[in-house]
Amino acid sequence: MDALLDIPAAGAGRLGRQAVPPRQPRPRLRCPGLAEMVTWAALQAAMAGVYLLERPRLMIRVSGVVHGFVFLAHALVTALVAVDQRPRMPCGMCGCCY
Repeated sequence: MDALLDIPAAGAGRLGRQAVPPRQPRPRLRCPGLAEMVTWAALQAAMAGVYLLERPRLMIRVSGVVHGFVFLAHALVTALVAVDQRPRMPCGMCGCCY
């Protein structure tokens, strides 16, 4: 019967909505940051393989494209977190204060 009358739960705010806790930026930056680290290491390993071991350049092309995509995704997530958190300007530009 309560569901039919839409009675707010105890402790609920206005219109029966719970207060939304502030978002934490570190969990949102962790996955793109780790992916950036792994793809950068793969790119460095491919470069070492090409220049030191004389392997085909295809390794650099593939790892470079993957790393470029992940880098742009990481930059986008950092920008979205900066907009959400509204930090001071230098911290928002480099993403180092999260």
